[in-house]
Amino acid sequence: MTTMPAGWYPDPDQPGMLRYWNGEAWTLSRVEQPGSTPVPTVAPQMAAQPMAPPPGPDKPWYQRGWVIGVGVVLLIGIVGSAMAEDEEAPDETRPAASAPPDDASEPESAPVDEESDKPQRKRNAGDAGNGQVGSDLPAIGDTFVLPNEVGKTLQAAQDDVQAVSGNPFYFTFSEDATGANRFQILDSGWVVCSQDPAAGSRADDDTIITFYVVKDSETCA
Repeated sequence: MTTMPAGWYPDPDQPGMLRYWNGEAWTLSRVEQPGSTPVPTVAPQMAAQPMAPPPGPDKPWYQRGWVIGVGVVLLIGIVGSAMAEDEEAPDETRPAASAPPDDASEPESAPVDEESDKPQRKRNAGDAGNGQVGSDLPAIGDTFVLPNEVGKTLQAAQDDVQAVSGNPFYFTFSEDATGANRFQILDSGWVVCSQDPAAGSRADDDTIITFYVVKDSETCA
């Protein structure tokens, strides 16, 4: 016995109607057979080509394939545009880069000491750990006698003043003895030619002490 493939066939029970055969049995789905000529009944045991179901009613316009396709394309375009705008928007929480100052390219002027009004002088803060502060030295605020620092390195002169003053943070000044207004970057590389006040003078915490120096490879004038 040959089994018919699933499809629409003339209804064996109702002439003029088509009935759906699912490949094993008749279903309850029936439609009116096109045309007015009756179609002979075909038994399930006979092999026959399935007939296409009659065309159904037209779908609403919003359910048609081309309408759905256009809608999907428009939706993708809107989402992509929104994502691009979000990436280009500045982050308000991120601080804006500050513009460089207008005078960034101009060379810095020499520091001016407010106490001595000498632009080329360098205020020296010696290493606090180098000052030999003992119980037999005068307390901070008392006067002390300036030692002779001529011929010593600038670093040694600073350490001596801190030691005799009893103030490990005592500030001194230095100035290029050649008049070239060079800065003393490495204090141990400069030698004291003269000092102001002179050795033996009494000084206190408010005294401005200046050492006039040259490089250790040079000689004092």
